[in-house]
Amino acid sequence: MSTLTATAVLLMLPRHARTPVAVLVGGEVPSSLRLDIFDAKDTFVRLRKGPGGHGLPEPYRQVSWDEFPAESAAVIAVSPETFAQARFANSASLFGAVDAVAFVPWTESGEAYDRVRVPIPSLDRASWHEYELATQSRTECRYRVATTPAFVGGGVDALSAV
Repeated sequence: MSTLTATAVLLMLPRHARTPVAVLVGGEVPSSLRLDIFDAKDTFVRLRKGPGGHGLPEPYRQVSWDEFPAESAAVIAVSPETFAQARFANSASLFGAVDAVAFVPWTESGEAYDRVRVPIPSLDRASWHEYELATQSRTECRYRVATTPAFVGGGVDALSAV
């Protein structure tokens, strides 16, 4: 069973999209990213500096090629080859909008993750919402709230109730 424990939720609103876009990533919060989706190549830069806070959405703003340094390259390129388009149950509590489109990286073998842990803000300890893959088509993965947690314990493995 493959599990993605996301460390950050990157949020943006492309100029040509009607809904917010969220990208789940592991590791450090990137300073920029490129969305190669929706028949466009849009570049976004992070609005905050410094390390990301656990569960705090990381806002990004779209920039034109004139505003983006020529010698720079986007840290992450989100495309259908590297990320799956996903829908999550109770997405408003994760991304701030019911109709948010999320992108989740493919596994190393090019498949959708069976389980995804999404970080949520917590002052006490690191917490996550945990989801399991409900359905998958060629164009989209749908995740539902996990019925049984994959991890049980306290501290960094604490789970929240959705």
